Amino acid sequence: AALARRSWARLPRAAGTAFSVEGDSAGLQADAALLAMALEHLLANAARHAAAAASPAVHVRLRVQDGWCLLTVSDNG
Repeated sequence: AALARRSWARLPRAAGTAFSVEGDSAGLQADAALLAMALEHLLANAARHAAAAASPAVHVRLRVQDGWCLLTVSDNG
């Protein structure tokens, strides 16, 4: 969740785009640099599409299931 927030903070995006993160992936073992790169690409794409909405919003959902971290990035654009 913290990595998603840091990745979002680095993105140039439309003013007023709401951003939220639900869940956490505490204990996840991954290559932080590669995960950050993937998140930045997903978030940039979501922000670009959300910009078309009247009230743009991007939402990240994290959950751990059967030893895997499931990550969903959605927008309302």
